[in-house]
Amino acid sequence: DLPDRVTPRLTKRIPEALRDEQGFMTLQLVGPQPPGTLRRWAEDQLAPKLRSLSGVADVVVEGGTERELLVTLDPDRVAKYGLSAGAIRGRLARATTDAVYGRMRSRGHAALLLSPAEQSVDALRQLVVNPVAAETTGVAVHLQDIARVQLGPAPRRSISRIDGQPVVTLTLDRAPASHMLEVAEAVKTRIETLRPTLPEEARLLVADDKSESVRQQLRDLSWRGGLGLVLVMCVLLFMLRSVRAVGIVLFSVAVALAVALALMGPLGLTLNLITLAGLVL
Repeated sequence: DLPDRVTPRLTKRIPEALRDEQGFMTLQLVGPQPPGTLRRWAEDQLAPKLRSLSGVADVVVEGGTERELLVTLDPDRVAKYGLSAGAIRGRLARATTDAVYGRMRSRGHAALLLSPAEQSVDALRQLVVNPVAAETTGVAVHLQDIARVQLGPAPRRSISRIDGQPVVTLTLDRAPASHMLEVAEAVKTRIETLRPTLPEEARLLVADDKSESVRQQLRDLSWRGGLGLVLVMCVLLFMLRSVRAVGIVLFSVAVALAVALALMGPLGLTLNLITLAGLVL
């Protein structure tokens, strides 16, 4: 067992290969409404509709005012029943965490065995904090007997404002192997359909979009490719001194490239493999 008041904590570590897929677009909900109202709107209305898009793995909502479970212990009552704050905290943590026991397989079917976390505040008030002693002595101590349990605003850890108005941030994560440009276009289309449904005077802004840099790189690549084609034509025309010969060479290259691209799908080839093959030759 861990020492008193020590609890294990899992940290989210993203592999280097998947970091580009995390947070590929950031949205900001800005409005004159209270921060809590903006956050609830983002969680209940915006995030579910954005998560339903193909290629969007997750939507993380940050900012605003969160509501959390507040448990205020009465020291005198805790001491009266011979309990400790660490034991009560551990019991409460287990009650609010999903417990997975494994899978049961039968006749080709598998069922996941779990005990879902308690979501009701009233049920948490009735939580028995001394289960072992309750079985031996028959005296059960409920959480409401030693503490005040209620839902309340969580402490503000950060404050974000634009033009003096509160801001709630939505960070969109892209699904692995999805097309960034297609997903970005789908998100922007969904944003346009969501804007008329926003609260009065609220705005939904695109704060960051990594697909714009990809589009810029593609435009730059197209310009460089066109410039290279023009230079190749000029060199061939200077060397061959015949427009017909230059046309034949360019036509042969185009046919070879078209055949290679057409066979990529059926043969399972990639552009990287074709490039390496060209370097070997």
